[in-house]
Amino acid sequence: MQVLIWDNKMTKKTVLARELIARIGDGQGEINFTSGIKTVSAEVQLNASQVYRWTYPKGKKGGTGGIPCEYLSRLVIWADEIHQTTLYHDSDYIWEMIDG
Repeated sequence: MQVLIWDNKMTKKTVLARELIARIGDGQGEINFTSGIKTVSAEVQLNASQVYRWTYPKGKKGGTGGIPCEYLSRLVIWADEIHQTTLYHDSDYIWEMIDG
């Protein structure tokens, strides 16, 4: 198991957001960040640039620094359905994404 050391809470949330978007990928199982941005933006009906901002800290022109709560649960469940896993159903992971 890899142990990650975070610079701060905001970095953790943005890296986790990037990971989740990449896992969604094209919606068919391909893990790809660029495809994930397009797929997620279509799903949540936001501009791709708004979704991309979830992966940047607030001080660097990012949005809230992570995936907003209103979209998080839907995207987590969707990523697990795509990959037929329960990786993201872990409640500790969800709290990491929200509280950081």
